[in-house]
Amino acid sequence: SYLTLGLRYDHFSSIGESISPRVGLVHPLTPQQSLKLLYGQAFRAPAENELNLLNNTVILGDENLKPETVQSWELIYLAQHSHTRFSGSYFENHFKDAIQRVLVSGDVFQFSNIDQDPVKGLEFELSWEISDHWLFTSNYTHFLEKPTSSFRESDKLASIAINYQHAYWNANLAGNYIGKRNMSTNGSDDNLIKLAPYWQWYGKVMYKFNRKISGYIQIKNILDKNYQSPPYNANQTEGIPSRSRQIVSGVSWKF
Repeated sequence: SYLTLGLRYDHFSSIGESISPRVGLVHPLTPQQSLKLLYGQAFRAPAENELNLLNNTVILGDENLKPETVQSWELIYLAQHSHTRFSGSYFENHFKDAIQRVLVSGDVFQFSNIDQDPVKGLEFELSWEISDHWLFTSNYTHFLEKPTSSFRESDKLASIAINYQHAYWNANLAGNYIGKRNMSTNGSDDNLIKLAPYWQWYGKVMYKFNRKISGYIQIKNILDKNYQSPPYNANQTEGIPSRSRQIVSGVSWKF
């Protein structure tokens, strides 16, 4: 087994100081398989706008904000063979003095420290080198528990991608999945409606002319999918519409 220890020290003259430990324990099961147990603590000082934002009709700062901290645990199973890599993990994030926007009156919000529920979930990753030229990757995340204030975020996320590379050519096709999400409406976060899940696909082809110049063509939202995203304004009655299909081309010049 292998043990790694780390320690980070932060000091802000107007806010205070924090010591954040990190621990990593790796236990080999076989030459190709291992278990990892990771623990870490992170510290974030309030940003300037979170502290001192004034004269704003939508959101205000709070000069008395405390820094927020998060304690993270993760248990990871890793299997790696000659052409395939798989990992599965369970994770938890626990927050203290989380900085969030809180409704104070009418439509006005203010940054405040709150007691926030933890985030818990599962994550799986697969990478498969099909041949010398083809690579397949995929990822799936399932949140088992998350804060009530994160209703705009999906419980399920996924992605798949396949990449081809040969000589001066590189091409890839990728898809991202966003599960069902909620949005607030009628002026209140207590009135929620659901937005449909969707897949969105991207593609890119790149050619390298020489060591300095390369060109590419990229297509975003290939299927021209009409999906919606949740707004942060509770007064809207429908989600924010997506961009339609986009075609982008360009040249990269290194000098």
